[in-house]
Amino acid sequence: MGGGRRDSAEHAPDLPPGILRELFEQAPGFVAITIGPSHVFEYVNAAFRALVDDRDLIGRPFFEALPELAEQGFKAVRDNVFRTGVPVRTGPARFDLRDPGQAAGTDRYIDAIYYPISREDGAVAGIFFTGYDITEQRAAQEQVELLKTELIHVSRGSAMGALATTLAHELNQPLTAISSYLAGSKRLLERGGDEHIQQAREALELALSSAHRAGEIIRGLREMTMRGGTKRIAVDLTETVDEAVRLALVGAEQSGLVSHISLESGLMVEADRIHIQQVVLNLVKNAIEAMTGCPVRELTVRASAEGGMARLCVGDTGTGLTPAVRETLFEPFFTTKDGGMGIGLPISRTIIESHGGQLWAEDREGGGTLFIFTLPLVDHGPEENG
Repeated sequence: MGGGRRDSAEHAPDLPPGILRELFEQAPGFVAITIGPSHVFEYVNAAFRALVDDRDLIGRPFFEALPELAEQGFKAVRDNVFRTGVPVRTGPARFDLRDPGQAAGTDRYIDAIYYPISREDGAVAGIFFTGYDITEQRAAQEQVELLKTELIHVSRGSAMGALATTLAHELNQPLTAISSYLAGSKRLLERGGDEHIQQAREALELALSSAHRAGEIIRGLREMTMRGGTKRIAVDLTETVDEAVRLALVGAEQSGLVSHISLESGLMVEADRIHIQQVVLNLVKNAIEAMTGCPVRELTVRASAEGGMARLCVGDTGTGLTPAVRETLFEPFFTTKDGGMGIGLPISRTIIESHGGQLWAEDREGGGTLFIFTLPLVDHGPEENG
């Protein structure tokens, strides 16, 4: 069953006993037993032999038989278990087995446990290794994460699409103002004189302010529709929420909406800023839409710290939630809107929960609804938001 020499001091005969060998041979997972500090193979089952392409293992030290694994963390784990006698579970661990001289090979992921084998005197004699190939499960999980990212992007794009008409109208105002201020400045400068120059300077300042306003609107829209991977850093939740609320309120206050914004400063959280802004944007737009046709249209947005958590409340004075709607509010594809996709609230809850928080709805005192989410606060200061 294989050549090679091994130190007789490392040898532990009859491992495993015959009955266990039969069980191990039929097991779907990997089983391998190594002896001594150089981890000489004493036994491997059929699954392990298949994993290593039927290499000659018995009687050979682990990293002589499988030299490709020397720099993949397996040596450190085995040495640590042999030295300390403490079992270790690893996973998913990358298992890249390449034939000598080949650039590519078998790139797998395994979930494994290393148990120390002790002699009667308590000293560690070897290691019992057992594990499973989880490559397919890992690939499936990565696909789920990819689909989740794509769905979040679709949801964000849908929310931005709903804002497109309003944003176009809102952008028209500062752009028209810029044109008017610049044209007026040109006429004033042509007239000459200190008085006209001062008036032109003031008009140019107003044009610059309008340009900044247009730029902020465009920047907010661009960032919210960006496709990209998750980037969690320490961010100021107050600033993050403020930017999202200002974007969501574009054009809304001119239609009679009254907003009450109260954001406690210094609420630092570790988060993907764009994802959190997507949640805030969705909750605020939902609140505004819930008050369509209502005699009193008051939006409340409050952020505060409570018990180590940042807490954000978005309230409306709409008609509230019926029991039937409340039960299915966060289920995918449930919507009460004409043309709605029914993914905004489920994705919002997924985002918040993935950040270690919670999102739920409550009845607002006096009528309407409160949507509340929490996020864990962090102690360190703000970093670049990127």
